[in-house]
Amino acid sequence: MRLAIAIIGLVLIVGFLFQGVFEDALTSSDASTWRGGASSIFVAVPWLFAAMYVFWLPRLAAVLFVAAGVFALLAAATTSQTDLWVWGIAAFILAAGSVVAARRQRTADAEKRDPGETTPAMITDQLAPSSASIAPMPIAVPQPDVPVTLTYPCPVCETAMDMEQQFCQECGSPAPVHATSRPAMPV
Repeated sequence: MRLAIAIIGLVLIVGFLFQGVFEDALTSSDASTWRGGASSIFVAVPWLFAAMYVFWLPRLAAVLFVAAGVFALLAAATTSQTDLWVWGIAAFILAAGSVVAARRQRTADAEKRDPGETTPAMITDQLAPSSASIAPMPIAVPQPDVPVTLTYPCPVCETAMDMEQQFCQECGSPAPVHATSRPAMPV
């Protein structure tokens, strides 16, 4: 359908430009006919862009066809060019065809995404599961880093001693040589 609108739009614009610009504006001596031919450029420009954009942006093409139709009807009402009424109505028909093409494109795009199910039902199923309730997910709280200290019992009184201590704080006995973290120094 979009191809038909583009072809019809481009064929009609060639005829419209020939009639409006070359026949009426360039060869006419009547001021009203000349204004009608000159105003046909304001109809031709949005019409041409609408015929080009009907493939990629069919809604924009519909708006441009409507603008061309409005310009044609305004020019028909203010000049002696009565055939501009026909061009305005043709522009409105092409705008309606472009709207239909936009709807078909939207439907085809929706079926490409999910051929079996329409978009609103799919979103509703995803948002509200049928019978399962959604429980809040707990957030993990980071734990502070606690330094690890290695201890060993005192050989005399069994009090806990750090690896860094050289003497027991309770009885004062020296730490055994194998328990210290420092290497033994030769004498």
